[in-house]
Amino acid sequence: MDIIKNYDIEEFIEYLKKKDLKFKKIHFKILHKKEITSLAFLELTKEKLEQYSIKEEPITIFIKFIESFNQKSHNYFLYKTLDNLKEILCKNKINEKDITNIKQFLFDK
Repeated sequence: MDIIKNYDIEEFIEYLKKKDLKFKKIHFKILHKKEITSLAFLELTKEKLEQYSIKEEPITIFIKFIESFNQKSHNYFLYKTLDNLKEILCKNKINEKDITNIKQFLFDK
């Protein structure tokens, strides 16, 4: 979340464009017109997007992106201590010998 929390509207729209979410110019114009900043974006709901006259498919993409971003942010904060990491590994049935079973994650460019 720290990645985008200080973005102004223009910076945030550029960030979304780089994500290649297949939004049209009109969707970015709506975000700009409604002055949706990065933090406000992460709080958007399907109902709120419908009020902005956005169609179903882009709404689905927006919501999935928001949920994914929020989940990644939440997961990041779970690993503050070694004990937290051990607990998560245990929940996923991964022990020291099975460390190669951990799915690789990729950082955004």
